[in-house]
Amino acid sequence: MNRNNKITKRFALAALATTLALTASACGSSSGPETAEGETANIHLGYYVGGAPSLTSQGLVMLGEDSAMQEAHGIKLQMEEYSNLSTMYTDIVRGRIDVSTAGPSTVASSASQGAPVAIVGKIANATNSAMSTGKPWDADNVRGSRIVTQTSSSSWKSVEASIANNLGLQSGQDYEVINSDSTAAAAVQAATGKADYAIVRAEQILLAEQQFPTLKVAADASELGIVPGKADIGYVLESNTNGLSSANGEKLTSALAEKTAWMEANPDAVEDFAVARGQKPGVAREFLVSGMISYDVQPVSEARGELEKEFEALAKAGIIEQMPPDSIYG
Repeated sequence: MNRNNKITKRFALAALATTLALTASACGSSSGPETAEGETANIHLGYYVGGAPSLTSQGLVMLGEDSAMQEAHGIKLQMEEYSNLSTMYTDIVRGRIDVSTAGPSTVASSASQGAPVAIVGKIANATNSAMSTGKPWDADNVRGSRIVTQTSSSSWKSVEASIANNLGLQSGQDYEVINSDSTAAAAVQAATGKADYAIVRAEQILLAEQQFPTLKVAADASELGIVPGKADIGYVLESNTNGLSSANGEKLTSALAEKTAWMEANPDAVEDFAVARGQKPGVAREFLVSGMISYDVQPVSEARGELEKEFEALAKAGIIEQMPPDSIYG
């Protein structure tokens, strides 16, 4: 793509974001910045489920079924499940839902284009792993390789930045990226020799190892972090600022922190909940007690410093075009 086409595309994206922002404003809000102190906040929350339920969303799902905990924190949740990430991201920008799960790069890109979105808080660290049938994860082996991944996920954006910053390799130039509809499907391609590596996350890592004994973790979340040895921020709460006030966002974050702490203390109950919703027995509990899921629920005011460092790394790697505006912090 030449420079003029890039500029045209950038202006088109900005125009689209502005249109969506105006649409969201016209739609009104369910919890709204106008919610009075002490009044229960009605929050329309979207969460992603790709196949079997994942612990990265399960805290929100379990909170959605805990009316007593909601009442204690002054919120009332209307839950909406998504099987398509792009649809969920579009709905949050349009204001059809008030808040959703997302990755930091997704929110940064939308906010930089003028969309009325912000980060409410951090949920958990990344769970990404690079899996292979024996090929090590280093610059020599990744160069010229085929990596299959769910490119619509912001998890991939963080891994792409990690490869650029830590291995000095660029996607499409030094290695080939193959799109997959899910991390489960990505694992199948790597296991059957159609790709050298699969980027897999959450419980799908354990499921892939069980299904394909030759498929192993070549690099875990800390090795794939933008900062070597430290897992990235994997999951945040993204809000439409016309639909969710900062005060109500803090109520939601506080409630989620209490629920995830309860989950860590009650792995058997979490396992029962997951199995009842289609997860393979033993996987949710193992993923939780092994520490592969690292909950770290914080309001954006506490997580801002960590978020800024991650955005700097994403910008350096060219994953986002610029640092997001301050409005992203609520």
